[in-house]
Amino acid sequence: MRRIHTVTASLFIGLCLTASFIVHIAADELPASAPYLAFLLLYFSALFTALAYLLLRHTAQRLRVFSRRAQGMWVAGAALAGALATVAIPTAPPPVWVWTDVTITPLDARDPAAQGSEVWLLQARMNGRPFPLEAFTHDGAWVWRDHGELVALTGTTAPLRWRGWVRGELTLELLRHPWSGLAQVTVNEQVQEVNLYADPADAQIVTLMPTPDAFGWVQRVLFWLADWVSLSALALTVTAAAVAWRPARAASVVALHWYAAPCLVVWSVSLLAFWPGMMSADSLYQWGQMLSGQYNDIHPAAHTLTIWLVTRVWLSPAAYALAQIGALAFTFALAMRELALAGVSRRAQMALTALFALSPVNNVMVITLWKDIPYAIALLGLFWMLLRVWRTGGGWLHSRRAVALAAVLVAAVALFRHNGPPVALLTLLAFPLVGRDVPMRQVALIGGWALILVLGVRGGVYPAFDVAPTPRWFALQTQIHQLGAYAAHSTQLDDADRALLERLLPLDEWRRRYSCYGLSPLLYGAPAMNRALFNADVDAYTDLWLRLAVRNPATLIQHQWCLTSLIWRVMQPTDGYLYAWNKPLIDDYGKDMGLTPSSVLPGLRDLLASWLTSLERPEVVWLVWRPATYLYLTLFCVVVICVRHRSWRTVALAVPAIMQSLVMAALVAGQDVRYQYPVYLIALVAVGLLFVPVPVIHSSSTAECDNRLHVFEPEQKRFETLSI
Repeated sequence: MRRIHTVTASLFIGLCLTASFIVHIAADELPASAPYLAFLLLYFSALFTALAYLLLRHTAQRLRVFSRRAQGMWVAGAALAGALATVAIPTAPPPVWVWTDVTITPLDARDPAAQGSEVWLLQARMNGRPFPLEAFTHDGAWVWRDHGELVALTGTTAPLRWRGWVRGELTLELLRHPWSGLAQVTVNEQVQEVNLYADPADAQIVTLMPTPDAFGWVQRVLFWLADWVSLSALALTVTAAAVAWRPARAASVVALHWYAAPCLVVWSVSLLAFWPGMMSADSLYQWGQMLSGQYNDIHPAAHTLTIWLVTRVWLSPAAYALAQIGALAFTFALAMRELALAGVSRRAQMALTALFALSPVNNVMVITLWKDIPYAIALLGLFWMLLRVWRTGGGWLHSRRAVALAAVLVAAVALFRHNGPPVALLTLLAFPLVGRDVPMRQVALIGGWALILVLGVRGGVYPAFDVAPTPRWFALQTQIHQLGAYAAHSTQLDDADRALLERLLPLDEWRRRYSCYGLSPLLYGAPAMNRALFNADVDAYTDLWLRLAVRNPATLIQHQWCLTSLIWRVMQPTDGYLYAWNKPLIDDYGKDMGLTPSSVLPGLRDLLASWLTSLERPEVVWLVWRPATYLYLTLFCVVVICVRHRSWRTVALAVPAIMQSLVMAALVAGQDVRYQYPVYLIALVAVGLLFVPVPVIHSSSTAECDNRLHVFEPEQKRFETLSI
């Protein structure tokens, strides 16, 4: 009976895999011959069914160690993951097949300037692929020309017809020249008339998009179901295999500099290639504040003052880039050593270190003067501390040095970005979750010292440097962007609403410049928005935003769904953009400050720039640059280690990445990779969790003091003590 159930499930999953494979990969390659098409469908169905059977058997064996209830939770979790994946990738809705009747009818009429009424069909394409003109039927009135064109001569009114299944769009290329006339193109019930006269001659493309009928909507539901089942099966198989895998226990810990050295070397070479570092408009704005001594908190003044402090030694962007290189390399070394102490093998350590050092994202981010970089390094530092608390059970956090370091990192996260305070607070609350020996009073102590540091900087250092506060328009720029969504799309604006919006910007400009993917065109485009008026009447605009949000929440939801695609969507939207790295290296007006790119290794610079640009191609951008990929990678690694170790506390390791993503979802201003750079860094380190041997019995603080790690060896039913 069990085998019958397995075969039935395999057949169902195999058919779903076949449907997903055909729809997303092979649809444009399917043959026109019905027998050949039937053979291919049967072949792939058998192939994927056999594959599903093998995977199901292996997965079932791995899940037998769990109770029936736990097995049900596995299946439910995989089904939920598959459903979410269809949205996050996304896979739906795919183009559907629509039965289409296409007719080209010469009207035997012409433009007054035309010398004839011919109609020439040069070629046809379906979804960009050539479509044979031989498939069209006619009564003989259309004739073939030397290069394979079909032509209706002057005086012909006989139609040219094709019937068949269309998936996506069908394009017809018609010749326009002095002897061409008028023609009527009909697709199902849609009719359009085209005038083909032109002098000189050229071609006219007629695009036909058949409207899906009821059968088309049925296809969409079935295709989504196939994707859901396929992705759920994949999630179940991969996760079960990862949980069942037992990495080799080979505790091998080396000094910190061995983990940091590859990063220092590789990133220093990148800095030489892009010397003296990369600076966008934001970077130059802060650099200008540092040179003039006139500071404001539009970009966190704590970061601007940190640049000022570092450049007292050497007034060059390279000085700060080197400081970032050293800080990130050292923080990674701490995290890597923590994984080594947890038992990750030497080979895995080497692979993770090489991945981190050679990462194209790290190589450009670490030499760019953005506030996001030290912020990301500080959040990675908190992730390292969570790893340490998890390994030691929290005993290590009772030392004064640990409290001081944690307070500094929490304060840095809170100071280096305006979205930092909630992320810092929520990450701090994860410490007692991940470590059983971390009392809330210890968390309160760390939070108290961090608060003192933040207040000391904002209440003491800022006044000393006359830092101007953040303007209201900048603090509420997310609200202004959302008002742009209502100005562009809402039909429920009354006269008073329009008048209030037009005080800032003409309504046509609101509509022209609005993009759901970013606020820069709207807020910083020309002509400039009246920011002073917004500051003076901010309460009125807040009331307007609130009224519109209550009156028409659908527009707000649609806007945020589009804007936050940077965070949750894996594939790049076709109508969106992604700001991956600063391609000008240093923006043009850096020349006014004496800053220009001056590569020490120009040949390598050109090679790296070309390589980085190639990594933004649609087929690879999701793997290298899209932050959502690394958010889901982090969650996957944490789920695997949580189930493998049978410990719910491990879930808290994902808190920094989750909190960063949730807070950024509320405040994101554009499609910049740097906004989610902390998630990228955490993901690369979280991969190491997959190589942590199991089970590990977390030592107490006394074990930490004598630098020894206790590991439980279930096969020998004893404890071993490994020197580290």
